[in-house]
Amino acid sequence: MIKKLAVEKWKDLKSRRFILLFLMHRYGLLVIPDWLGSANKNGVELGPSFIENSILSSELKKRFSCFSNINVPEPDKKHLNGEYKNIKYLPEIKEMCLEAKKETEKIIEAGDVPVVLNGDDSALIGVLTGIASKFGNDYALIYIDAHGDINTPESSPSGKIFGMVLAHLMGLGNKELIKLNGKFPSLKKENLILIGQRDLDPGEVVFIKENNINTFSAEEVNEKSSKEVVENIFSRLNGINEVFVHIDLDVLDPEECSGFSMPVPNGIKIKKLIRLVKEIIKKSPKNIGLSVGEYNPKKDKKNKTRNVTLKIIKDYINN
Repeated sequence: MIKKLAVEKWKDLKSRRFILLFLMHRYGLLVIPDWLGSANKNGVELGPSFIENSILSSELKKRFSCFSNINVPEPDKKHLNGEYKNIKYLPEIKEMCLEAKKETEKIIEAGDVPVVLNGDDSALIGVLTGIASKFGNDYALIYIDAHGDINTPESSPSGKIFGMVLAHLMGLGNKELIKLNGKFPSLKKENLILIGQRDLDPGEVVFIKENNINTFSAEEVNEKSSKEVVENIFSRLNGINEVFVHIDLDVLDPEECSGFSMPVPNGIKIKKLIRLVKEIIKKSPKNIGLSVGEYNPKKDKKNKTRNVTLKIIKDYINN
């Protein structure tokens, strides 16, 4: 009798686990070793595969139903000057973004939530046009980054596309990249939340002010409770359901960790970033994607930045 009850209990437990797994979200990992926005390789191109390998060798692997790697074209040095002076490596980045868009769409069509590992941020133009093609442009983008990434070719001091991501998603800038958006911009300016920006170009400062872009400083995130900050974020989103979160790791305070190429002083503390993202995940009615970029293993001391990245991904897929 005791043995029979034990077997029945085990079967019931097994059944409940099966149901739980069935109800849990599925995720697709999209790996983009993009470095073209930087104009030269500095280690950031290695970051996505380092994080992917860590996922593949851990329990996190079980939560991903597909793995996809995007090819980054070998660039033509002629595409750094002349007509490309203000928008470097445009042909190669456009090709990469088209592939990133298609792969993002495939992940969503399969019923999965995309988790994106990118080098620099240029490829996000493709990822988020894929998001918009499936969800429309009435989603929220929470963009956590030390930099604005909101220049146009005309306002950019460097001509590097990784500093123009948001402008192109909003339909401003180079026509070839804007065309990726389809019939409408892939992002509404009122649905954009900037967090942690503290290294802005003059044109970005003007754009943010003139367009009333929602911003939250690193100082605010560090000083206030994460719950309070997130309540404030969602109060500005007017009931939007779908939320995509992007994290550029250089938003972190370089005094705490070093695994990124463009450190900016006075960043968000590690514990604060982890708590902030956790609260966003909990508060969001529907999480439609996560991207993490700028990890540079060449500069990461004791794998500290890698471990932060894995913790954020783990929290995201286990919400």
